[in-house]
Amino acid sequence: MTKIKKVLFVLLSVIVFSIRFHIYDSIMVKAEETKATIRIVDQKSEIEEQHTINIVIEAEEPRTVEIFIEEKKPEKTEQKVEKPVVQEPVIQEETPIVSFNQYAGIINSLTPYDKELICRISYLEAGNQCIEGQRAVIEVILNRVVSPKWPNTVEGVLSAPRQFTTWKSKDKVSVEQIAQMNNVLNIVSCSNDTVLPDINYVYFNNKSNSKSNIKIQGHWFWK
Repeated sequence: MTKIKKVLFVLLSVIVFSIRFHIYDSIMVKAEETKATIRIVDQKSEIEEQHTINIVIEAEEPRTVEIFIEEKKPEKTEQKVEKPVVQEPVIQEETPIVSFNQYAGIINSLTPYDKELICRISYLEAGNQCIEGQRAVIEVILNRVVSPKWPNTVEGVLSAPRQFTTWKSKDKVSVEQIAQMNNVLNIVSCSNDTVLPDINYVYFNNKSNSKSNIKIQGHWFWK
């Protein structure tokens, strides 16, 4: 093995096993007269301090040797990717809302025409009363619908002889007034409480009598 080859072998060994370079510039070896110097400077390494290696080569004739070192990239190893375990969402059963208002089911079973009649008559009877007074009048109407003593339809209850004298004036109620009482009807349906104590209250008047025991603004209510 010639001296040049020995030097190259030593140089490669030093670079590979002693110096942690990432990318190397070309190395030029040049001999002048009988001596040549090789200088290697780490210019691209992440190491903070630069490292220099001086190698002297004796040669009979001046010559230039270029050495190119290719960085060996680490082999890629296939990593087994585990599929994430997808947990099925837990569906919680909805807790039914229990309403203590017995009028919700009655109102839901009514037709739009029935509801409009209730709004018209309740406005004529209690449009000038407070919300509680308006609710109480609507409750009386519904109590009569479910009572065996009265017709089982809204129209039959409201048009019964000598009961709601406002029945003849029902067509005089405006659209805005109907909408106002429809809001009160919704309150009666959605509220968890009632104004009157029970469904046996089927009478009201603006005058007190021996049976009346509940007064709400200008009206008296009794069984």
